[in-house]
Amino acid sequence: MHTEIPPASTCCHESHPEPRQPRPHRASGSARGTRLPSRRAGGPKMTDCEFGYTLALAQDYVRHVLQIPQPGPAPSRASRVLQDVAFSVQGEVEKNLKPCLDTFDVVSVDTARTIFNQVMEKEFEDGVINWGRIVTVFAFEGILTKKLLEQRISSDVDAEKISYFVAEFITRHMRDWIRQNGGWENGFVKKFEPKSGWLTFLEVLGTVCEMWSHLKQYY
Repeated sequence: MHTEIPPASTCCHESHPEPRQPRPHRASGSARGTRLPSRRAGGPKMTDCEFGYTLALAQDYVRHVLQIPQPGPAPSRASRVLQDVAFSVQGEVEKNLKPCLDTFDVVSVDTARTIFNQVMEKEFEDGVINWGRIVTVFAFEGILTKKLLEQRISSDVDAEKISYFVAEFITRHMRDWIRQNGGWENGFVKKFEPKSGWLTFLEVLGTVCEMWSHLKQYY
């Protein structure tokens, strides 16, 4: 059964993010990794443009995983690179955790959201953000979506909701780091598109190993 995922609306080009307002403190970290902002009341508001762009990436990735034809314009350059890298990561997770994933019951969107939030909390509990870790978020989205559809309990429309809470998590917690590290087109693509960028795949695999340990508590 194929999921028909409506295209996300993007109101601006990601490669030209809106100017950041000056902050009273010095930003810590670098392109290798920055601490995840702590959750606080009245936290940073998501812009429609940033959320829409991230949602489009999440939906494009699910279409790629489920082999659903891409409606409308072709995916962006960043989306294509993300699909290649995240799908490789997802494949490693599915291969190494097959015995566990075979008994991994995702019976509803609420179950998927609960597991996603718990795993993300564990993965980012040290507060560090980098491109490798961001890639694993999309890889985990693909795993959850496939497992939800395999149960044949939730509808295809329900399965689409996973992309929304994944995009919300990335936009809410990683928006500033992504801006500071070149954005998707100038930061992520430059890191992973060239052959030299794939040398950083070891960094991604290290994060995948961390995710494996977090997943095991649910079996």
